[in-house]
Amino acid sequence: MSNFYKFSFIILALIFECKTSLAQTPGLIIRDGNGVIPPATRSSVLDPNQDGWSSVTTAGFIGSDIGAAYSEIPYKPIPPL
Repeated sequence: MSNFYKFSFIILALIFECKTSLAQTPGLIIRDGNGVIPPATRSSVLDPNQDGWSSVTTAGFIGSDIGAAYSEIPYKPIPPL
């Protein structure tokens, strides 16, 4: 049984690594709602200042993305019930 656990651990580790390596940079707009890849055109809905990021800076979201200090998009969070 120990070989089974080693094999399972290796498979899970590889799946986790692949998933995190393919993740999108937080705040970077890859495609807009129409499927257009910036900088071909910029979406004024997702990117009000037209810099290719939905975060306030080009560093992306570090920590939270809630509030005007972090996001260009003026949305209001819905409190949990």
